[in-house]
Amino acid sequence: DAIGTMMRGFFTKCPNVHWEVAPGGYKMANETTVEFDFVRTGVPNAEGRDTRQTGTEMVRYKKDESSGEFKIAQVSVTVHDTQVL
Repeated sequence: DAIGTMMRGFFTKCPNVHWEVAPGGYKMANETTVEFDFVRTGVPNAEGRDTRQTGTEMVRYKKDESSGEFKIAQVSVTVHDTQVL
């Protein structure tokens, strides 16, 4: 639920956000973590202007013991560069 709450807040703040990931750009960092480099547009800066950002996102999954399904346990984003559009 915490991930869902965080994502709803993010998409409310950034309704025009868009990610681009190179074909084949998703890779397993380890057996429970997916990592990818991205170009993201539509995240406003402090002045409200949209930006273009390059970065790396890591999504860690954890197996839910009751259902056996893998669920998102943690999302971390490192922004390498930001340009104002």
